Amino acid sequence: MRAVKTAGVLVSGLSLAAFGLAACGSDDDAATATGTGAETTITVVASTNVWADIARQVGGDVVSVEALISDPAVDPHHYESTPRDVATVQDADLVVFNGGGYDQFVQDIIDSTDPGPRSVSAYEILVHHDDVHTDDEHHDGEHHDGDEHGHGEDEHGHDSEHEGGGEAGHHDDESDHDHAAGANDHDHDHGHGSANEHVWYDFHIVSDVARAIANELSELDPDNSDTFSANAEETSERIEELEDRADEIRATTEGIEVAQTEPLAEYLLDALGVADIAPTEFTRAVEHGNDPSAAVTAQFSDLLADGEAQALVYNSQTESPTTQRMREIAEDNDVPIIEVSESLPAGMDYFEWMHSTLDDFERALTGA
Repeated sequence: MRAVKTAGVLVSGLSLAAFGLAACGSDDDAATATGTGAETTITVVASTNVWADIARQVGGDVVSVEALISDPAVDPHHYESTPRDVATVQDADLVVFNGGGYDQFVQDIIDSTDPGPRSVSAYEILVHHDDVHTDDEHHDGEHHDGDEHGHGEDEHGHDSEHEGGGEAGHHDDESDHDHAAGANDHDHDHGHGSANEHVWYDFHIVSDVARAIANELSELDPDNSDTFSANAEETSERIEELEDRADEIRATTEGIEVAQTEPLAEYLLDALGVADIAPTEFTRAVEHGNDPSAAVTAQFSDLLADGEAQALVYNSQTESPTTQRMREIAEDNDVPIIEVSESLPAGMDYFEWMHSTLDDFERALTGA
């Protein structure tokens, strides 16, 4: 995705060979860190403020959490590490990142460090989740004890055996995965197919990430294991509230068609039963920072002008002249605009942010 061009946002590239020479920044630089100062025993570094907030929910006061990227003007897809970033990741007790190529700079630092720090990759957990579902489907409906889904799913159709994700600490290069398929290629049965990397919009996977973080923190600090487990359980319960809220909205939004400027909120659209009818060529081009062809742009604008798309789902964080033009067309034709973003708004935690986003979808799509 392309961020609005801001002078000095991206730092010039540095060779990985020089990374080991980098020194940590001062404590004053860690503006996003939380904890109890000298009493803090575990340092968690997250790629973005979204994953930092989830880590903070699980770790509580006994864990210090720092986000490498909090500025909404910075696009993690294209971010280049600073020496301080490298040292911060290398010195961390646990690294939590998105994966799937979204924040590849973190994966690169981990891969260049021997031994690498413990890590939790949300995308890796999602891919494992898909693999579990695929394997289960091959059993032709074979059921496990007491479970009508056949693999320990809860009422939302999620795999309860996947608690913790387990895949934390793996340092495989997720860039080999095809994560740019676009929303139109998505399998709407929660078997993610070519997985979209914007994992934080998949509520269940966020819950799994919280459990994985709790597992890692418990190994690092066994004395606080019960606290981490309880916090992860509370996080999962709050995630279930989001899922229940999405289910309620879905009763009135099922089958509605919208157009996204980028394949950002794909998992949320699935949860609401909403279809993205934007041309895949358009969303792929915008996501990769390219200009869609004139023909594809005209096709997208027609969806708005003709009223076929009942709303424009607009990434307000990474605008371009093309997406701004689509917004103007939507406004001219009274098509509701639903803004989505890639980082936590100021003053909100993850749950407040997602509830607010669900409210925006409900208002725009149902008039509620």
